[in-house]
Amino acid sequence: MYDLIIVGGGCAGMSAAVYAASRNKNVLLLEKEAHLGGTINNISTITHFLGAGVREQGHTLAERMNKQLECYRNITVIIGQVIDAALENEEKTVTTADYKYSAKRVIIAAGTTQKEVEFPGADSQLKQHISHNAALDAVRYKGKTVFVIGGSDGAA
Repeated sequence: MYDLIIVGGGCAGMSAAVYAASRNKNVLLLEKEAHLGGTINNISTITHFLGAGVREQGHTLAERMNKQLECYRNITVIIGQVIDAALENEEKTVTTADYKYSAKRVIIAAGTTQKEVEFPGADSQLKQHISHNAALDAVRYKGKTVFVIGGSDGAA
């Protein structure tokens, strides 16, 4: 049994894991995506996040945070979708498709997802050309006509 299970491997989940591990807690961090960092991975240039380097891209911050997690032997990271949780009893359980985990405490840091663009003609063929990270994807669109939906870090 773990001291703490954290559901969500974005910035909040990783921060909670590091804090708990620094207090000698045995931590399980569950993330459904193939990589940690959550939405920060899609940010082209971070302008307002404490600890980010000047003009740092989101994916590099996520990589640095992940390396910090790796410094703790008492943090276990498992990639898997949570399909059920029982949080009422003293011993909490969180279930993925592969296994049922138990802990004294659970933090839900499930984060957010980006809003999908919806308009007539926005079928799956078009959606494969939508970018959420201008800095990483700019080369794909060089010399082409593009349009921007949204603004600030949320533009697609």
